[in-house]
Amino acid sequence: MTHDREGASSQLTISVLFRYRDLVASTLDEHRKLLRAPGATHCWWGWWKRPGESPRHEIWNRLRGEIARAGAPVRVGLFDSGKVEEPRRAVHAAWVDAVIAPVEDPDAAGWVPPELKEEAERNLIPEYYRNSPFSRAWLRLVRIEESPITDFFGGYSIDEPPPLQHYSQKSLDRLRNLRIREPSELTAMDTTIWSVHPYVESDHEERLLILPPGLGEPVSPQPIVLESGLILHLTDVHYAVGGTLRGQHAWRLESESGADSTLSDMVAIALRDRRVGALVVTGDLTFRADPAEFTAALKGLQRLQGNLSLSRDQVVIVPGNHDIRWTKTDSEEYDPMAEVSATSPEAEAGYRKFFADFYGYQANTYLSMGRRYVLPSGVVLEIAAVNSSSLAQGKNYLAGMGRVQAAALATTFDGLRWRGPGQSAALRVLALHHHLFSTDSLESPAEYRKGFGVAIDATGTQRRAARAGAQLVLHGHRHQPFVWRSGIYDSPESSE
Repeated sequence: MTHDREGASSQLTISVLFRYRDLVASTLDEHRKLLRAPGATHCWWGWWKRPGESPRHEIWNRLRGEIARAGAPVRVGLFDSGKVEEPRRAVHAAWVDAVIAPVEDPDAAGWVPPELKEEAERNLIPEYYRNSPFSRAWLRLVRIEESPITDFFGGYSIDEPPPLQHYSQKSLDRLRNLRIREPSELTAMDTTIWSVHPYVESDHEERLLILPPGLGEPVSPQPIVLESGLILHLTDVHYAVGGTLRGQHAWRLESESGADSTLSDMVAIALRDRRVGALVVTGDLTFRADPAEFTAALKGLQRLQGNLSLSRDQVVIVPGNHDIRWTKTDSEEYDPMAEVSATSPEAEAGYRKFFADFYGYQANTYLSMGRRYVLPSGVVLEIAAVNSSSLAQGKNYLAGMGRVQAAALATTFDGLRWRGPGQSAALRVLALHHHLFSTDSLESPAEYRKGFGVAIDATGTQRRAARAGAQLVLHGHRHQPFVWRSGIYDSPESSE
């Protein structure tokens, strides 16, 4: 399909494309329901910007200008990034007759524009995100076309390249007038808004994918500069889907409708006036490591990541014992003479898929992570996050007992260049699921036989971490708030 660019500025073409994805509900269907209601003339579409993404004021000004010049609604594109395998169904057109641009601080969570303070207008936002405070700008839609734009890919080109962090202008200039051939060319860029024009023969067709900036590996010593020194620690969130366990997850899931708050929204609202620099999650994302639970956890963490405007490199996650599928049968009784074995690849498969879906790359052999953050104060924070759920378990067999493999510690410490105490001014933190200290005083005597889930190599893990210069441990597992101090640093013992 070829267009004359001078003649391609009619209302029927698209100059702006917005990306979205169905993480909670069918986005188009929910907006169409509002448009089809009796007497309805419009609905509101909220824009959630990516962490670090520009507020794109030039785009909002362009749309305002096009609407004013046309004296009528103008056409924009809505790109479903979840349909990369279905390019002919990925883009729909919608008609916009007004926009609400971002405020000066585009990360200002909780901002409600005057146009949406009236209840009647707020009711024209789909219910599943009506009370969420994290939309940064708004489109007033008067129509969403039923049929997709089947020839968008191949029929449109990038007009002005989007501003992408950490890329040179020379690299971005290569995107100008680049013909868009497939959805993956857009999803590879860490932005949600594109300036586009109908393809003309003078546009170039270079095969070019720009990958989102990021470390691309679980353990990296590369410094990541944070905009805040506040580190959020979450643990044991136990997403549950269906069955008797659903009632134990106290929050509404992102996939559920209703007015109740989700866990991710409540955390973000509680921190509304405080900017978070990084997020550490120490395991037990699920109850049974079921695929549906991992999907719920993925949606919840992705939403929280967006709410807090964090990149993937600002999130550290390790599994808990509930995230490794038990490799013994539920009916198997405890046998003190049975051989203790490591978890199988099948047991870890669910968590590995979750990890790859969240980060976009594969977890390493030990399911460990390592990050080096530079706080605004100049303090360097280094986090070595290791999997402590490496034992085969069953209903009545080592239930909840943890172990940290020495090799996992060694490779993670080496990956962060931890050479020992006194060789770095950084604050070094060990993060894991199981605790490394007894919590007897907090537990019922009836729980003694379970060993409280303490890692069986707790002392050895403390010693190895201390020798590498670690000063703080973050963990979860027992669902009890407590702080402990170890004298391991003062011990002259040098043996394992």
